Amino acid sequence: MQGARGTEGRMTGAEEGRKHLVFMSSCTDAQIGGLSSVILGLRRQLSPYLDCSWIARLDGPAARAPAREGDGGQEVDRRDAHGPIATLAPRPGTRGIGLLAHRGVHHSSTRSLSRSLYVARYRGSLERHLTRAPDIVYWVGGGYELFGGLALHLARSNGVPLVVWPAVHPGEWGDGPADIELLGRASAVIAMSEYERDHLVEKGLDRRRIHVIRPGGTLPDNGDGRAFRRANKLGERILVSFVGRRTIRKGLVELIAATEELRRGGRVVLCVAGPEAEVRVEPAPGVLDLGVASQETLANLMCASDILCVPSEAEAYGLVYVDAWAYGCAVVAGSAPAVRELVRNGVTGFTVSRDAGEIRAAIAGLVERPEERRAIGAAGRENQRQVASWAVATGRHLDLFAEFGRDVGAS
Repeated sequence: MQGARGTEGRMTGAEEGRKHLVFMSSCTDAQIGGLSSVILGLRRQLSPYLDCSWIARLDGPAARAPAREGDGGQEVDRRDAHGPIATLAPRPGTRGIGLLAHRGVHHSSTRSLSRSLYVARYRGSLERHLTRAPDIVYWVGGGYELFGGLALHLARSNGVPLVVWPAVHPGEWGDGPADIELLGRASAVIAMSEYERDHLVEKGLDRRRIHVIRPGGTLPDNGDGRAFRRANKLGERILVSFVGRRTIRKGLVELIAATEELRRGGRVVLCVAGPEAEVRVEPAPGVLDLGVASQETLANLMCASDILCVPSEAEAYGLVYVDAWAYGCAVVAGSAPAVRELVRNGVTGFTVSRDAGEIRAAIAGLVERPEERRAIGAAGRENQRQVASWAVATGRHLDLFAEFGRDVGAS
């Protein structure tokens, strides 16, 4: 994997002399979710400075792309405006080994063997797709996802830095023993909040290797709110939106209850967008269910919305609030520690617990006081520009890459 020997469509550098940044993840760009959105944003911002490749594990959504049958099953090679994308497939006949590897990763005595077995399953597919050596490997995900072990193998075998963006949900996801072990081997770990960094330090990681970088918005910036309102016959009614997975901890149940009285008068409409999970949204007056919406539709929704309310108690960062701020939308956020760090209560939005009464009071206040609602939205937009913008995140990444001593980002 040391020379550029690829053909058209393969992962060779777009320009001679530019450094090669390889993103790796379990999720693909065909999936909807925070981590996929983060990679899309990073590639879009860093591709003017670096050759950016993206390697993911083969899954259902990826199979929608033009595919070929190769050793190990169906694999995908394609390219977008920011570089090549590949999804890998395991070596045929190794499903049992894969199951064994996933069991073993939960035990410290067998974790190393599990990663080795997993690497062996995907190594051939990786070498077929990645025909140019990386200068930096960037894993987005956790340690229990064994694909991260493949990222570690790629970095170590080429003698290059490994950067990990774990998106830790403290106490829930991303901070178990296998996660911390992988993070401890990384050259740098990206945290999205001071809270996440402090939590990882408590878990035993070196604070000097943890860098707080807040991602910017992930939606297109050309949302058409008027078109959305016309299409859904909203007129001038106040639009309160929920965007995210429909889980209990996101607070959707309480939000539906909190808006019931407001919706009954016909002045307020609640719009829900996101994949189904634990919470089912029943048809009701004043409730608009978009299901799983495209990025374009979500941008139109944010542009049309007066209030975004996602009263979640389980956020690693709060990317949906940043997306709302980009359109000047007032935010009612949840109580997760990282969210309270991002949203200044009463200034750039309101933070509430997962309580229907508290949620109702916050929304009703913004409905009744339009000047305050607009001021909160404007303050959020300014906060997004200064604290949670891709311009800031890009500069921080290029500074970090330069610290590795490989002149990454230089022309």
